[in-house]
Amino acid sequence: MAEAILRRLKYPLDFMRKVQFLVKHHMMTKHWGDDLTGMKDKHLRKLQYLCKNEDRFGELMLLIDADNKSHAPEHCMPRQAQLIMKRTAEMKAEGSAMFGFKQPFTGDEIMQLKQLPQGPAVKDCLDYLLKIAYVTPLRDKETWTKHLMGYKPRK
Repeated sequence: MAEAILRRLKYPLDFMRKVQFLVKHHMMTKHWGDDLTGMKDKHLRKLQYLCKNEDRFGELMLLIDADNKSHAPEHCMPRQAQLIMKRTAEMKAEGSAMFGFKQPFTGDEIMQLKQLPQGPAVKDCLDYLLKIAYVTPLRDKETWTKHLMGYKPRK
């Protein structure tokens, strides 16, 4: 809906993509609760990764904060965005935030290491490694290699 409206109003494509991203992801934290009891660090790292950079993350937090504060008192979560930003700062300090995370292997490297042909199994391996990174992004190449070699991709 947002894209159709913005296209009709002749907004630039990059602005439309930005709005689409914010609209698509602004509900992602609702189940985390005002005190973040429903959030695990892997959930926050996934959101950081999806945002790609801190600017987009900050914009999303502003939207989430405004949305959370606009609800009736029984559904209002005025502290959520502030607590998410605090935990993100802690992750940055410990080096575990996932802004700009780069996969440990390229698709070509996975094909070579696992003797796989080009195709969905390579993507499955990349997705598997990304899920591991959400849980614990601090890994060395040797540990990544062990994880990759022990994984059996779905075909």
